[in-house]
Amino acid sequence: MVGFLAPAAHATLRSRYLKIINNTRVQHDLPPLKLNPRLSDSAKGHTRRMIRAGRLFDVANLGGILSPYAGYQTLGADVVGCGDTLFRMHREMMHHAYHRTILLSGKLDFVGIGVIHVSGRSGCGRDQLWATAIFFG
Repeated sequence: MVGFLAPAAHATLRSRYLKIINNTRVQHDLPPLKLNPRLSDSAKGHTRRMIRAGRLFDVANLGGILSPYAGYQTLGADVVGCGDTLFRMHREMMHHAYHRTILLSGKLDFVGIGVIHVSGRSGCGRDQLWATAIFFG
């Protein structure tokens, strides 16, 4: 059986993952990203869809999700992943060339983050964090 954390725990995970992303960007002389709460709701919805499907996949309608945001025309992208800790998950993303290019793009300004901890067995293993980050700039 798959169990989920309470909404307050999701907000804490989201804040922690934003800090990890922004620390990485600052280490590479890039400005930190601003969190967009409405976009975070879309990211969290995508994370739920991945958990239900038991696999990672990119956001299907990224253009539609980003269309309400001014500035999206410059760059819109997403990264998805899972892992037993936020740091390990982020490290894996940074070792993936495409994800690294997105995370370190100087054209980005905003991010929406949806992180969900799944207790029990899931498509990524036991007791894993699943995440979607949607970026635009």
